[in-house]
Amino acid sequence: MPRQYRRKINLKPGADQGTDISHKMASYRQSNELYRVLVDQAGVGIFVTDGEYRLININSWLCSMFGYAEEELREKNFVELIASEGLNNGYELVSNLKEGKKIIEELWCRCKDNSVFLCELTINMVPGGRLQGIARDITKYRQTELALKESVARYQAVVEDQIELIRRFRPDGTLTFLNSAFCNYYGKDMNELLGHNFMDLFPVEDRETVKRQIFS
Repeated sequence: MPRQYRRKINLKPGADQGTDISHKMASYRQSNELYRVLVDQAGVGIFVTDGEYRLININSWLCSMFGYAEEELREKNFVELIASEGLNNGYELVSNLKEGKKIIEELWCRCKDNSVFLCELTINMVPGGRLQGIARDITKYRQTELALKESVARYQAVVEDQIELIRRFRPDGTLTFLNSAFCNYYGKDMNELLGHNFMDLFPVEDRETVKRQIFS
């Protein structure tokens, strides 16, 4: 009867194999730590929700933006953060996301202390019905933009009241600003003049003289 031999298989990993696994795990941890640092220092709120729109992954910037501790904000429903003033738009936003659209929307959002701010949300839906997005507080930006528009409107009103011909132009002579008196004098609409070289308004034989007088 033939003798049967059995070989013992050593399943214990060798020293080199164990060291390799340890290096890979260390590298993985370092990579995750670096990723977390980059996300937390992104300068914008970053979030991921589950299929029920509960926040499951958030960065510290988002917590600071809404005034919550991370534990408080995590598991909060994304829709709860939208102020009542923008809630209908929030529901519409989610509806559009379900249709596969990437959304960039400005909505009023509510902080923990009940104050509101204007938030620019960039969101798309990923497999599983989850949302991933970026949130930016643009309140100061919009306030500055509005103040600038009001300032321009006031300036325009003052200039329009002048009977003198007022215009601004670039070094090459391209007109960038005019008042109504200037347009009326030349009998042209403002859109006909803006972006064109104002030297074209002078007779050809006088242009060199005008250039010397203006740019000397």
